[in-house]
Amino acid sequence: MRIPKWIIILSFLLNIIALGYLFFQGYRVYKDKIDQFEKYGGVSYYMKMNEVFNILPNDSNEIVFMGDSHIMLGQVQELFQNNHVKNRGIGGDVTKGIYYRLDEALESKPNKLFIEIGTNDVLREYSLDGILNYYKKIIEDTKQKSPSTKIYVISTFPSGWYVVGGEKRANVVVQELNNKLKALCAEQHVQYIDITSSLAKNGYILPQYYLNDSLHLSAHGYELFRDKLKKYVDE
Repeated sequence: MRIPKWIIILSFLLNIIALGYLFFQGYRVYKDKIDQFEKYGGVSYYMKMNEVFNILPNDSNEIVFMGDSHIMLGQVQELFQNNHVKNRGIGGDVTKGIYYRLDEALESKPNKLFIEIGTNDVLREYSLDGILNYYKKIIEDTKQKSPSTKIYVISTFPSGWYVVGGEKRANVVVQELNNKLKALCAEQHVQYIDITSSLAKNGYILPQYYLNDSLHLSAHGYELFRDKLKKYVDE
């Protein structure tokens, strides 16, 4: 028996609605977790990590990686097989957080500073102007306080999440941010490193580079991260 066309169309529309609802619910769960983190544990966790960083010994040839959970989970010292590499990543961090803990990272007058931040800013729907303003402050403060430090800005990583009440892909915002960030780096004569174009295609993340949460990098993602950055770490 042939299925009426209207039933096929109705079934298709119901499936689309169901998928949209699932994405929206996932977004709400993520936002609830972020709110709980900030309300009950985020500040305390952030401060304790800063305390740990402050007691770690300085190295005259430090290569510092500052960032969020992408850096924190990356085991960058072993990833690049370089004992001078220091991991200063804090899960959930944002550009404002990097700016306010910059002094600790610059205390040793490091040879190089790699900055990876912005994903959480986008997911929390901070304004692009605000994100870029803190990026500019980070770059200018580094130049002032540690003139010999070479600065590298890593493009903001994409994710599979949605923003604006689940209506817009975060990657649309990430792409706009990265375009502006690249222009800022050119203006400030700072090395910009594009990883995002390899992690995503047509606005969607490539699943082989991500864990099931569509936010954090998989082992293959970190291999790509290492391959893209190794020449800058070694130069």
